[in-house]
Amino acid sequence: MKKTLLALLFSIILSSSCFAAVVNDKGIIGITTNAYEEYSPNVVEISFGVETQDKNSTVASNKNKEITKKVLTEVKKYLKTEAGDNIKTIGFNVYAQYNYNNGKKTFKHYSATNSFKVKLKDITKVGDVINAAVEAGVTNVNNLSYSLENTDAHCTELIGKAGLVAKERADKVAKTLGYKVSGIKNAITGCSTEQNLTTARPYLLKNSASSDSQEISVPTEAGSVKIYANFNADFYLQ
Repeated sequence: MKKTLLALLFSIILSSSCFAAVVNDKGIIGITTNAYEEYSPNVVEISFGVETQDKNSTVASNKNKEITKKVLTEVKKYLKTEAGDNIKTIGFNVYAQYNYNNGKKTFKHYSATNSFKVKLKDITKVGDVINAAVEAGVTNVNNLSYSLENTDAHCTELIGKAGLVAKERADKVAKTLGYKVSGIKNAITGCSTEQNLTTARPYLLKNSASSDSQEISVPTEAGSVKIYANFNADFYLQ
């Protein structure tokens, strides 16, 4: 089906070369069409954070490194690096926190934060990875981002569909006016993707040193990825 659509679209474009050098006194007609489709995502990225606190900055930092190492060890059990799964460090910080009372600043403690991102090709493992990270000591799940990799093939298919619709509309309009389409003067195509990011707010978990709450349920619905294609063309009339 894809080859048929592309063959028809290319035949339309190739035919324009036969008329591009011909001055056509009967004018042109401009047509704009769009095509849209939703696809299931095939990759997910999860951003995690580990936060530790202590009066001593070195202790806070070492605690963080110890927990983070444990979290990464557990998470890696679910990754298939040969398939493209990976872990990327986003940042590591150690900073002092203070209490403020009547304009007076009083030292509270040091906070060490380590954030990293996990990329999964098997999106069915999202729940397992999050649970493993939480059990190992992660304190924050900052967002879930579902997306679709390698969208070129989908874009090409949608542009082909939009192009065929444009030709069909041009033929109908031309016929209504007493003419017929003889070729294409020019064509401009485009394609855009609307990815699905789940990030209403950070999900603060029960392991957090700054939270007295119970663990918050993290949504894992992948939803869909939307791809839009447009086809703008000027057709010769005769």
